[in-house]
Amino acid sequence: MSLPLEFFKVATRATATVHFRKTATARVRETTRTRGLFHEAFRVTERILDGSGYPRPLLPVIQDEDGVLSIARIEEIAASTRDALAIAPDVPITNVMRALERSGIAVAPLGFDDAALAGHDGVSFSAGRGQAALIGYIAASGDRSRFTLAHELGHLVLHSFRASSDPEREAHTFAGAFLLPSEPARTLIMPDVTLGDLARVKASWGISIAALVKRGEATGALSKDRSTTLWRQISSRGWRKQEPVEVRPETPRLLFRLLQAQYGENPYSSSDIEHDLALPTMMIRALAPQPAKANIDTPRPVAQLRAL
Repeated sequence: MSLPLEFFKVATRATATVHFRKTATARVRETTRTRGLFHEAFRVTERILDGSGYPRPLLPVIQDEDGVLSIARIEEIAASTRDALAIAPDVPITNVMRALERSGIAVAPLGFDDAALAGHDGVSFSAGRGQAALIGYIAASGDRSRFTLAHELGHLVLHSFRASSDPEREAHTFAGAFLLPSEPARTLIMPDVTLGDLARVKASWGISIAALVKRGEATGALSKDRSTTLWRQISSRGWRKQEPVEVRPETPRLLFRLLQAQYGENPYSSSDIEHDLALPTMMIRALAPQPAKANIDTPRPVAQLRAL
């Protein structure tokens, strides 16, 4: 794959505060590679947004001095973030990706020209309040991708203006609180909840059963004994690797729509796009894929309950 000459002339922002959602087994080499891809994705995102007139995100500014925020404080911040994104406090988020894009947070897949980057789910960076923000993700199941997006949103909100001694735990807690706020969580996750009950909650709210158990733990809805029992049942059924209830994957469209505004209905055919964005068309197409028509107007995660 040849790079346009402009690639060697552009300056890439040093995104020192990039945050990742990755597994403990992720290799340093893959993290370095993911960071490099994301740097280019962010540079292109800034260039596409520049002059577009599209609003930039105005997320809450969190500057607490605590090294690790309490669950109660993160619940408050997640509620404020819902409000900033014009999402009611007691309803499922029908399409997390669309909610982010409407607020001005760009979303881009990082699959590029090969398989998913091993051990990585998401990465994010914001240039500051009211400036460009990007969440990159590796395609996964619908519920996992939704949680990854919420997790990375947590990093943007919680860690853009403060340091944390445990940013991953905070981002995980934020993701659960953002996707399922405490009030409906306590109504839906009862002390004697069963896996079948949680599967139905997953179908409505687009959150994995495993994440719902953790949410029950975080809100105090589940006792330690009940939580332990549910984890054992999840393991015995093989649900740690594959859960029942399919949540339809969401697809981004903001960057593609902005490219259309600048380069026409089929932006990838423009003779200027490679030179303007300093990337091969193939990589631009991967970062800003054309939305599948079947998915554009399907906001709700579609779930199918299996026999439990």
